[in-house]
Amino acid sequence: MSLLGSVPCKRAYYYCGRCGHGLAPWDRAVGLTARSFTPATERLICLAGTLSDGFEEASTKVLPEMAGLKVAETTVQRTTEAAGDRVADHLHAGGTFAFPHRWNWHKDALGRTCAYVGIDLTGVRQQAKNGGKAEGRMPYVAMIFNPVAELPADAPHQPPASARMQARYLCGLYDLDQLGLELRKQAGQVGMDQAEVWIGLTDGGNGLEEFVRRNFPRDPVLILDFWHASEYLTELGQVLYPSDEETRQRVVGGRVGLQNGRRPAPKAGGHALAGIRHRHGLPSPSIVQERQRTMASLLAPFRPDDRGRLNIGSTNGRDAYTLPISRQQPRPRTGRKRGPMRRI
Repeated sequence: MSLLGSVPCKRAYYYCGRCGHGLAPWDRAVGLTARSFTPATERLICLAGTLSDGFEEASTKVLPEMAGLKVAETTVQRTTEAAGDRVADHLHAGGTFAFPHRWNWHKDALGRTCAYVGIDLTGVRQQAKNGGKAEGRMPYVAMIFNPVAELPADAPHQPPASARMQARYLCGLYDLDQLGLELRKQAGQVGMDQAEVWIGLTDGGNGLEEFVRRNFPRDPVLILDFWHASEYLTELGQVLYPSDEETRQRVVGGRVGLQNGRRPAPKAGGHALAGIRHRHGLPSPSIVQERQRTMASLLAPFRPDDRGRLNIGSTNGRDAYTLPISRQQPRPRTGRKRGPMRRI
């Protein structure tokens, strides 16, 4: 079966009377699979089986709409699972995906070539048999990437106009040791050891920075992805001012200044909450205590040393413009009044 539908053909078939098996050499020569799919058809079936909400949806809705293919639900399931088994066998045998290709690592404002490592977790919903409830799963998503720095107009190390972002990704239900092994293979394929500076970008989650240090031990520069921090602070504003949108926007948006590109320095502490309570008139102590517990859980990922990881505008050798464009922030303004949310 091809993407254009069934294509009838005649070919020789050979049968072995001793072992009871047969084969058609022409199938292998033209790339037909064990289920008589062309490579493009099998690829489309696997994509539909993987990305749809279920094999039934892939069979009855997605494939007929995409290519006019009529494939049974069980065939979609078996084809998709067989592809997954081949991927697993390939990885267990020490194989990698894509071909070795050394990247030309882009430079930062000081002219140093920089290689980036990123790692995070993402949620994937699960469904039990017969549509029952099931706990979601959290696969890791990791990448080796080569972003194009956005330097000032007068910077001496401007990237060429043809420069493009490069990346290699890994995603799966790995443990961190397995993930580290596979990610190092990808790093070796793109020549990461040729970059002068290694930079690790995480959201500060448990064990992620240690993962970068352990698997890329050449003194990596660790940077906190504070887009995640801003999400926590947004939730914090909802806890502190659940019914006062104007105050919440003024304190969280204005004081922290994410919208204006000023660096936050989130750090948990009861004194900061007390300052907010007295200054802005929070409700009764019992309510404040409940909110304080929620606040502590929201700010738990951030430790006192996070200030250093957020200080990307410094001149201590770990300067700004080593971050990818989506995470760069200008230098902080001086002389601005520091509100309670800034102290947090």
